[in-house]
Amino acid sequence: MLRKENSNYAQVAFPLTSFKNFTYVIPASLKNQIKIGSCVLAPIRNKERIGFVINISDKTRFDGNIYELKGRLEKDLSIPKDLWETLNWISFYYFCSIGKVIKSAIPLSFKKNLNLKRIGYVKITNFGLKSISILSKSANAQRAILNLLSKIDEPVPISSLRIVSKSASSICKKLEEKGYIETSFKNQIFNRLNQLPNKNFTHIELNNEQEKSFNKIKKNFINNFFSINYIHGVTGSGKTELYIKLAESVIKKNKTVIILVPEIALTPQISARFKSYFGDKIAMWHSKLTIAEKSWTWKEIKKRRFSIIIGARSALFTPMKSLGLIIVDEEHDYSYKQDRVSPYYHARNTALMRAKFANIPIVLGSATPSMEMYYQKITKKVTWTKLKNRYGNASLPSIKMVDMMEEMKKNENFNSYLSSELKISIQNCLNKNEQVILMLNRRGYAVVQQCLSCSKIRNCPNCSVSLTYHRKVNKLICHYCDFKEKKGISCKFCGSNEIHFLGSGTQKIEEELIQIFPSLNILRMDIDSVQSKGGHEKILKKFGNGEADILLGTQMIAKGLDFPNVTLVGVLNADTGIFMPDFRAGERNFQLIYQVVGRSGRHKKPGKAVIQTFNPKEISISLAAHQNLKQFYNTTIAQRNELFYPPFSRISRFICSGLDKLEVKKRIYYIYNLLEKVEGLQILGPSIAPIEKIKNSWRYHLIIKYEINMPHILHQNLRVQILSMLDNTFKNVKVQLDVDPISIL
Repeated sequence: MLRKENSNYAQVAFPLTSFKNFTYVIPASLKNQIKIGSCVLAPIRNKERIGFVINISDKTRFDGNIYELKGRLEKDLSIPKDLWETLNWISFYYFCSIGKVIKSAIPLSFKKNLNLKRIGYVKITNFGLKSISILSKSANAQRAILNLLSKIDEPVPISSLRIVSKSASSICKKLEEKGYIETSFKNQIFNRLNQLPNKNFTHIELNNEQEKSFNKIKKNFINNFFSINYIHGVTGSGKTELYIKLAESVIKKNKTVIILVPEIALTPQISARFKSYFGDKIAMWHSKLTIAEKSWTWKEIKKRRFSIIIGARSALFTPMKSLGLIIVDEEHDYSYKQDRVSPYYHARNTALMRAKFANIPIVLGSATPSMEMYYQKITKKVTWTKLKNRYGNASLPSIKMVDMMEEMKKNENFNSYLSSELKISIQNCLNKNEQVILMLNRRGYAVVQQCLSCSKIRNCPNCSVSLTYHRKVNKLICHYCDFKEKKGISCKFCGSNEIHFLGSGTQKIEEELIQIFPSLNILRMDIDSVQSKGGHEKILKKFGNGEADILLGTQMIAKGLDFPNVTLVGVLNADTGIFMPDFRAGERNFQLIYQVVGRSGRHKKPGKAVIQTFNPKEISISLAAHQNLKQFYNTTIAQRNELFYPPFSRISRFICSGLDKLEVKKRIYYIYNLLEKVEGLQILGPSIAPIEKIKNSWRYHLIIKYEINMPHILHQNLRVQILSMLDNTFKNVKVQLDVDPISIL
């Protein structure tokens, strides 16, 4: 411990849940190296740990002894100013410690040195070319390798020559000794984009609508100031082409671009499109990359190797220098909200703030804008452009809505999830060698196991939800805690053998499709089928290559996918989710139906969609079927205004959970009593959460509603109360605060 006069002090945040930060003396040897955002090594709790400098001062209020910083880690871990301001904003807005925000945004596994392999490459020499014909007759493998190399101008990895001979390495050594080939070495590259096909589409011709949108938005790029720009285009209208041209205009000024997509599954397709235009200037970033891939990509970003980063939420936190543009594709999508672990940030809103801190334009796009962004249009806070027509003269799909109640009345023995209309449409489509996408937003085989004798449903012992039957593994599985049990032959409650299954998931539909269309190739895409590394890419690549006739999946197939041969989309159950106790349920359902229908007929072939429902008059279903976006949004906006829900207010949700139900209830009422003292709040609850128990923890919640522009003094009072709750560890009770929640289940 030490305290020196005339010292400089660094305030350091560690990746901990506590809101406390720690002060250290900056030693003379590091004085000129330490900046805000620097990654340092500092002693804490008898250990040296990695932290980040959040403030530097020549004074400190702390009057005890202070430790010195032990060192500064490599500059690759330092954080650019605009990103640092963004992380601080997340900490403030979402009531999360800065240390925890840093831990979420910057994987500290990067501190480990990445040992890059040296990859050997070979190229045939002129002497080798002349010598092929004079090689010994017994040197077949050598001749085969030289023949292959003679047809390729570029150096070839030695490992790829194993298709010619398993002994390629030793054969290449002999060929090099004779002067027939020359060898070179390069560091291993961990760029996932290298796995995508190399296509060259460097010419994009914008149509009149796109050109107008491009010029309108580009006006906001001239002075490089912060501006919010929106591309509202129907599905298949060519938003990606606009993104490419806008990105190009920024890159020409030696600036960089971050592009966000809502799902990891969407990164390969949009990345391939950008790669075809920009070549090796782009990289992917998402949570499924390996530590080696992330470490390599991060270091190369710091070296300015890439002009464009494409990825899911976490791509927003890559340290792009000279950032000139952020693009948020499918901005309406709920996947942009991180809702499983703290910080519970929304990537779209956070992207808006990073653009603001970097003082650069941001472009958002969707066929189905979020209510928040649509309200920004109404209040004229955003430059709004519209693409009303599909790109390349493609037409929007014709839509047929099927009332499943009427379908059942026509046929008393009807027990299928496929209406006659949909079956005929599938057959007609396949007769023309075209492809089909079918969506059911439920995974598994059956939703509920019920006993016919006692009527009881088999629920998860740890959660207040029913178990879902998965036929492939013959198990009942909980989708919340992953509890599994083998399917029994008798009821757990009364012992009866009269067990049946209610509802259908994607696995059951897959089985029914195989029975009806036995000669077809069917791919299923849900969480169960994409768990292996590269699972998303493999399924989409197979379908794109025409190796399957039908792609069946959950909501992950509803957006962003573009397959020229898909001319039919079937929504098997449009009612999923509309009865949830959630004010966003209708908006979510409308967007899902509207988006998945847009996967049909996106190119030269005309498309069709069949929407099956038991509630044809429900507003989100009927207006999605008629593609009447304006009426749905205006009706919903009016309802939200009347009920004082976003975008007319802000809401936050407190959730208390724990093993002792009474203790959990006490804590939620303790929070309620504190919040009651804050003026300007509407408090809903406390009450039992809609899903009462998850992973054996009982759950209570309350919701607060307050004005968007809450007076500063009231907000500070609210902040003081909330921080006192979150920094107080309640024994055996976990307290969560979700600001701007997308779900209240």
